[in-house]
Amino acid sequence: MKFGFTIAFILASVSVCCAEKFAFIGCQKLSQGNSAIFNGAKNTAAEISRSAHADYKVEFYSMPDSPAGQISALDSAFLGGFSGAIVAPAAEDATLLRRIGELQKRGFYVAVVGSCLDSDAVVGVATDTAKTAQAVEKALSPLGKKTEIFCYFKGTGSLRTTPNAVAADSEFLRGRLSRADFEKIFSQRPCTVVECLFYGVYARENAEEIMRRDDFCEVFFSPDLLSDISPIKPDHDRVFSLCIGALPHLEYYLQSGQIDCCIYDDFYGWGVYAARSLIAVGNLASGASGKKRGLPQPVRKVVPPVVVDKKNWREFSKDWNSWQ
Repeated sequence: MKFGFTIAFILASVSVCCAEKFAFIGCQKLSQGNSAIFNGAKNTAAEISRSAHADYKVEFYSMPDSPAGQISALDSAFLGGFSGAIVAPAAEDATLLRRIGELQKRGFYVAVVGSCLDSDAVVGVATDTAKTAQAVEKALSPLGKKTEIFCYFKGTGSLRTTPNAVAADSEFLRGRLSRADFEKIFSQRPCTVVECLFYGVYARENAEEIMRRDDFCEVFFSPDLLSDISPIKPDHDRVFSLCIGALPHLEYYLQSGQIDCCIYDDFYGWGVYAARSLIAVGNLASGASGKKRGLPQPVRKVVPPVVVDKKNWREFSKDWNSWQ
């Protein structure tokens, strides 16, 4: 997605005499989403640099798969002369957040993207879960009251449970929706929750049961459920299919009409707002003298999700092509 913005307020009365480098520390669970976040941050830093005749850079630093690995990367970036970092947490880990707080007291400011908006990081950017809920409600609104919804979550087993049980366990939702919104949306109609590794495997093992379904809808709460690229078998009783979250392989499902709608995080937008806000708070904390004035007030930004359906699937392709 493209963002136009005025940056004069960011750099007013600030003189930058040397490069300000920010480390991007991603996480493996975001897979290809890391590239989109990084490119949003890198391009924003370059745009601010041109407009302000300054030198801001965002450099890809590492992509650990654990909070411990991210703590190590943060410490290394701090000692390596970086001014701060943009971090996509591998998990909401207390030790990681505590280390972020300690480094910020030493003038190394951190932007956290994707989660932990209630952390002490000076910048927090995430998807607006309220707008995600609205988009999900709108997508499902044409369904009849008797349409049964099957919600699929990524997991190692074949657990079946209820919307109420999911709402009580935040690990299921992983920030996609709030517990209250999930319960509100999916308790209104007949609903079954299924945990499986890949939908294709589940569909083959439960082909007879799926064939017997009447008037049903399928909602995938992770694009990883479809990452084996197994075709979704046509079924005239399947009235709608929705995926919450996206990776590039979803283009195949949207283009072919196997998925009707996709609602996903604007990873590029996370990077844009993270870089813009991190540069801004750093300048406000330093002031014209260049001396640190202590921790600034935290900045929090929630970004609307992107909504694409099978009619405008080319927008999905355009996003991912520009994000990589």
